[in-house]
Amino acid sequence: MPRLHLLSTHNLKNEAQAFSDAVTLLRVWANQRGFADCGKANLRVHGFEGRGTWWNAVISLVLVGEEPTGSGKGSVGKRKALGRGLSSYQMFKAALDFLGK
Repeated sequence: MPRLHLLSTHNLKNEAQAFSDAVTLLRVWANQRGFADCGKANLRVHGFEGRGTWWNAVISLVLVGEEPTGSGKGSVGKRKALGRGLSSYQMFKAALDFLGK
């Protein structure tokens, strides 16, 4: 699985020029709120230590979308892909919207 994730991240980085900047923005935002490794252990939200690839996956989900889960009335709809032509700020805001919902 790590190799598959690495290859898909590499492909997204090549297809969407702003992907790297969007991940950087999201990591800075997460560091400021204690969701990533930081110097002081008491300022860290437990459970997010060592989750560097998590932020790549969030941006990837925003760009690529997701498959529908289940079928019938109780199924959850598919998160639609936003496309790869967005700016890094637009990707970042979409990731925050995803995390907020």
